Amino acid sequence: MNLDVEGWEKQVLLGASNLLHSQPPKAIVFEAECDVKARVTDNELRAILEEAQYTILHIPRQSGKMHTSLIKPCFVENFVAVHFHEV
Repeated sequence: MNLDVEGWEKQVLLGASNLLHSQPPKAIVFEAECDVKARVTDNELRAILEEAQYTILHIPRQSGKMHTSLIKPCFVENFVAVHFHEV
């Protein structure tokens, strides 16, 4: 599953709660704000995915440089959440 919802990832995943628990996608690709170590900074977003048994992995950019948000001072990177049973 690919989420490209410009900051609404948490709301989409909350709405998909039944799907995440009954027929979880193998992987969910999304973009999120993160810290300098490429860890998702939205605790609620992380909690939703972890509670649904997903492991969150950073997808590094080919350049190796992290992307800075144009809207506020933070990093924005790509991630994939992989369902535990698929790891």
